Amino acid sequence: MIRALPVLALVSVLLCSTNTFAQPVIDGSWDPVYQVLAVQDTQTGFGDSNLGLVDYANGSELDVAYGVIKDGVLYLLLAGNLESNFNKLEIFFDTRPGGQNRLRGDNPDVDFGGLNRMGDDGSGNGLTFDPDFAADFWIGVTGGGAPYRLYANYAELGNPGVGLYLGNTGAVSDGVLVDGNNPFGIRVTINNSNVAGVTGGTGVGNGAGVLTGVELAIPLSAIGNPSGPFKVCVFINGLFHDFLSNQVLAGIGGGGNLGEPRQVNFGSIPGNQYFVVQPEVVRYRISGVIELRDYGGDVTQVPITVELRREGVAVRSEVLYTDANGNYALSNVEPGTYDVAFKASHWLRTVVTGVRVRNADVTGVNVSLTNGDINGDNEVSLLDFGALVAAYGTSPGDANWNPEADLDGDGDVSLLDFAILVRSFGAVGDE
Repeated sequence: MIRALPVLALVSVLLCSTNTFAQPVIDGSWDPVYQVLAVQDTQTGFGDSNLGLVDYANGSELDVAYGVIKDGVLYLLLAGNLESNFNKLEIFFDTRPGGQNRLRGDNPDVDFGGLNRMGDDGSGNGLTFDPDFAADFWIGVTGGGAPYRLYANYAELGNPGVGLYLGNTGAVSDGVLVDGNNPFGIRVTINNSNVAGVTGGTGVGNGAGVLTGVELAIPLSAIGNPSGPFKVCVFINGLFHDFLSNQVLAGIGGGGNLGEPRQVNFGSIPGNQYFVVQPEVVRYRISGVIELRDYGGDVTQVPITVELRREGVAVRSEVLYTDANGNYALSNVEPGTYDVAFKASHWLRTVVTGVRVRNADVTGVNVSLTNGDINGDNEVSLLDFGALVAAYGTSPGDANWNPEADLDGDGDVSLLDFAILVRSFGAVGDE
């Protein structure tokens, strides 16, 4: 009589979030967590700054858009320069259905009428975005004066909408704005020291590599709480929001300043004059304790291989060893739904299916399965014996290959696999 013993117990599988990097530091400079969202392809028609000062600049350019979402906050670094003559940095967000593809003239009266200066004056004109971009929110940034101060304004487009003077701050500050109305806690600062990036002119340029500029931290609640990808259009405008430069992200592919904003139609310019921000990616850590119970009843922790599968195809496999506390950990798992296979040695195996790895569903799984359970019904029976017979003699690539029947994990279904199944035949795992 064969004594059936559960030979592999999965004590626990816990999913908990882990961050590869912390949030960016708001100081007007690049941080490793940032992703490149757009790179300038056009020389600047608003002057190539060469002062190298953190506050004052004698030219304006948009070289690179960096961005990332962390813990519900959009961090943007718009690398380049913003001339300290109160030129305007205009940032429009398309984050929800609806919005304005062509700016109306009845939006909130903010920044001394600056937003509506770009909109329809009653004649049917108004700044027009790419056909698949409809603005919902706007943030405007400008700076100058002595001593230097950076100013920020905000609007939710529409009538009625919301228009706010957010406040002001200094260069290379922590971005906290003072003397304004800033219910969302938006932060912004500038480091104007860039002397690289695109040069002056109207031809093709390349802004790659610039790491300083205007940096913002924008809670997603300020822009409609988008949960998926959304679009951002950024450009530099004149003192009175009345003369649009050739500095747009994404770029215009070379050419001069665009001029009167009410006459500009980005849809007539090749390519997209916006960039896309992806939703926050939350990575996870899978951890747990695996115990090997031998026939004498002793418990030994052993190295395991964790294999993540999608539709039966392995997408990641990694050998893990216990830490000082006897835990195994698999870090930085991309959100998704996986089958998770745990192999405890060349002759021990168990499979846990349906582990969900995503931000909205962080769950724990507690199971105990028996090696040899090929069909996943939590029992080693004649059904598993039949599955093993059907796959006997096969290896990966063969028509009848079944990776679950390869109980020893050597890449072949052989008599060794039958020996493993026989040893556990009749065992029932814990639900």
